[in-house]
Amino acid sequence: MLYWKLSPKEILKRIIKFMKTNITFSVFLFSFIFTLFSCFPSLGKVKKTQYQRKANLAIENPNPKTAYKAEIPLDLLEGSIDGDLRIVDKNNKELPFVFESASDDWTSEAKSLKIYNQSVLENKEQSLELDLKDAPELNELELDIKDTNFDRSVSVYGRDNKSDDWKLIKKDLKIIASQLPDQKIDFKHTSLKFPETRYKFLKLKITLNNPEKNSVKPLEILSVKSRFIKKSLDHVFNSIDLPLRELFITKQNKKSSLWILDTQDKDYNFEKINLEFSENSFSRDTLLYCSAKPKPTFLDDPEISLITSTNLYKFKDIQNLSIIGLSGKCRYFIVEILQGDNLPIKPYKAKGEIRRKFLKFIFEPPFELPLTIYAKSTSKDLEFPSYDLEVRIAKEKINNFQVARINEVSPNPEFQGQSISKENKYEALIPYAGAVFLIAFVTFYIFSLAKKNNFNS
Repeated sequence: MLYWKLSPKEILKRIIKFMKTNITFSVFLFSFIFTLFSCFPSLGKVKKTQYQRKANLAIENPNPKTAYKAEIPLDLLEGSIDGDLRIVDKNNKELPFVFESASDDWTSEAKSLKIYNQSVLENKEQSLELDLKDAPELNELELDIKDTNFDRSVSVYGRDNKSDDWKLIKKDLKIIASQLPDQKIDFKHTSLKFPETRYKFLKLKITLNNPEKNSVKPLEILSVKSRFIKKSLDHVFNSIDLPLRELFITKQNKKSSLWILDTQDKDYNFEKINLEFSENSFSRDTLLYCSAKPKPTFLDDPEISLITSTNLYKFKDIQNLSIIGLSGKCRYFIVEILQGDNLPIKPYKAKGEIRRKFLKFIFEPPFELPLTIYAKSTSKDLEFPSYDLEVRIAKEKINNFQVARINEVSPNPEFQGQSISKENKYEALIPYAGAVFLIAFVTFYIFSLAKKNNFNS
């Protein structure tokens, strides 16, 4: 009779009989199993020794199944990535959480508006009337203007019926464009921002900003588009000051100036650089580089890389002094301002901006206070945490989050200062490989002894 044709009950009976008659093997087997499983990492436990920082996560008036939201402070974000942060409770149990980054303003799709009336008053004032039936809500207009040199003020009015009087929405918004002698457009700003409106009709009254001129040629407005911008938060970024100094290097473009910004070894993911100038009325193309050196000698250095380019401008109430499009981390930033033949402009202050980030979590049994956050792991193989909390929040429609606070950020005293290298990263798989080996070994050993002791009879 073959052993695989026996019933499970009969097989178990014979195995027990076999183990009783082979005491030495039984002791070896159970000792090996105990040793093996003691090597497995504890499920739901956090290995604190690989994290460089820790902080307290404080919640007020804790109640079962209460949802909380806490902003991650800059001290905890420095040098960390989203995937290397963990929350643990009193018993070192890992508490699920959801990351949330402060989102930019939401902007609707642009919609073209019908211009149903245009007029010019004594060559000093130009009016434009718009039908908003295709844009029930808006707070921004973008004018497509063919002209390349103008400086105008625009007042926005609204009404619900063509027989109603116009009501002022926003006064003296600026639109401006300048052109260099070589016919290249240097600057153009034609967007109008105002409080949200739901009027059915709008009127734009465009007037000259230079009253000394007796007449003005009407602008050739090709089209008008509307947008609705929804603010997400009071502010999306936290900022830190970046010391700056002028930089002089070999082979420097005589028509540009260089400034180096020191991140002071702060390991942040900067998304924007804001510059401040004392000069007024300028428009300059600007290049941003990343450098590993505090005193580079030339821009072609292999350790210097171009990040992005942008146009910085400042005209009366209109300005853009932010460099965006950054990604990754950088020790030093180099700003190259293309001055052309203009008088040079010089920044006197620089700020780096880091996006605000939050944690959402639900405190409920079996978790116990206090809660601790660990961050900045040295493990090169730590994966982004995978929880089902985000699905739960969506399905249960949890929208009300109590405020929690992260405080007392400090070095982790349990940190061992060791990193998992590429050479030993497979060490974590040893227990699992051992389990496979154990199964194969025990199977082979049992069958060998079974054959010897006539297990099938």
